[in-house]
Amino acid sequence: MEKKIKEKLCRRQGLSTVELLCIFGMVAALILVIFTGAQIYARKSATGNDRLAMETAKSIATTNLHTGGIFSDGSSAELPQRGYFDPVYHTIVANCPEGYNDGSVVTSDDGTLYTGAPDTLVICVEYDGEGLRLFWAEEKK
Repeated sequence: MEKKIKEKLCRRQGLSTVELLCIFGMVAALILVIFTGAQIYARKSATGNDRLAMETAKSIATTNLHTGGIFSDGSSAELPQRGYFDPVYHTIVANCPEGYNDGSVVTSDDGTLYTGAPDTLVICVEYDGEGLRLFWAEEKK
């Protein structure tokens, strides 16, 4: 019995059908695991990018308050002031830029969840003379 098994394992005729199916199954499972891992990573990095954009907007608006208003160009309007974070130039501007959220669910500075398709939401910054309020809003078309 051992001799027959050893002969089958050591033959030089190539792979059997069962061996080919097993290899195919293992490769397919490996591809599935890699693909799923890539999707999870992309989803987590999109959430991180949106959170970092919110933190950047908050830092810029806080810094701009030392010049008299939330706008990066130094202009100060009457209170309440409302501006939008521009992620390209890292400034707070009066005109709403195009949407730039990466994820479909984003979190505001106070923990509120907002939903919208990617590239449709912008960070809105409001200042009422007492404190900053940052939240996600739909872009104006």
